[in-house]
Amino acid sequence: MAQALSVPVSMSSLLLLPYLIATIKGRVGILTFDSRPLTSDLLKLTGVASHNRIAIAGIEDSETWSAMSAPENNYTVSQLAKDVLSAISLMRARHDDIEAILFECAAFPLVTREVREQTKLPVYDAVTNAKLLMSGYNMAVPKAI
Repeated sequence: MAQALSVPVSMSSLLLLPYLIATIKGRVGILTFDSRPLTSDLLKLTGVASHNRIAIAGIEDSETWSAMSAPENNYTVSQLAKDVLSAISLMRARHDDIEAILFECAAFPLVTREVREQTKLPVYDAVTNAKLLMSGYNMAVPKAI
């Protein structure tokens, strides 16, 4: 994509993973819609050589997952928050050294603020990714007169 377009492109918040690994001491918890397709081979594409500081969880088999998988996609933000926080709780029970959460699903920014408040952890998502990308781009392009 980046080669075909004249503007910067970032197709996934997973591109933040190398930055997070470089800037925190503990583990990064990646939360995704469905953790099953998020394989080691896919994570290698992010440029992170070792995955020993990464924990992965998903909301698969939750009420939100079922709703989002249906053609109507009728889920509520309150149910999304409940399912996301539940998945994070399970992930943290398995890995007590998680220092940051990275949302891979583009729907999860709806609950980022609540997750930050409840977990007391920094949470990064598609919005973080877009703001980072655009902050550099906006500075590099002269403003029209």
